[in-house]
Amino acid sequence: MEKSPKVGIGVIVYNKENKILFIKRKGKHGHGEWSFPGGKLDFGESFEECARREVLEEVGIEISNPEFVDVTNDLFPDHDLHFITIFMKSNHVSGDPTNLEPDKCFEVKWSTLEEISKEPIFTPITNLLK
Repeated sequence: MEKSPKVGIGVIVYNKENKILFIKRKGKHGHGEWSFPGGKLDFGESFEECARREVLEEVGIEISNPEFVDVTNDLFPDHDLHFITIFMKSNHVSGDPTNLEPDKCFEVKWSTLEEISKEPIFTPITNLLK
């Protein structure tokens, strides 16, 4: 069987103080690393629909106007995974971020990129910042 990359969406959610929402990942790849909320793009779904759905599912908040930012090509050789990650940005509209997927996430918090980059961050974000 031929392998193909999977498509993921990472959502950069800004609050009124211009801080970004981060989640601390749990699982087979990116364990213990800070990431943006997001997940896999479903068949037939737009980038914008996926961004809204994933943020609502993971942290229980509403976002507005998701817009395309960039795309990265992310290899995880230790886990035999290859992802194309599409980054979207949006604004927080309502709801208090809550960890709704404790099996996939340790923690949720607002932070600046400068503060969070002192800790381990997820490969796609590292690639985005290059």
